[in-house]
Amino acid sequence: MSDTPPNSPTDEQWKQIKDVLATGNKIEAIKLYREFTNCQLFDAKQAIDKLYEELRAADPEKYPQAQGCMRMIVLAAALIYLFS
Repeated sequence: MSDTPPNSPTDEQWKQIKDVLATGNKIEAIKLYREFTNCQLFDAKQAIDKLYEELRAADPEKYPQAQGCMRMIVLAAALIYLFS
């Protein structure tokens, strides 16, 4: 794995990736990055995760912490327990 992808995204492509990340869709951002750079999935995921953390540090309201589904699973389990 190298730090520099085979092809770096253009400024317009970076804008597209950032716009997608602002919607919270990391998977789509990874797909775009792979399309733009022709890199492997692992490298794309690492690049997008790093970018997302940098964007979150700069503008946490625009790029909020991703909410996984675990919170919903715990809530559902608690409700089932309470009402059973």
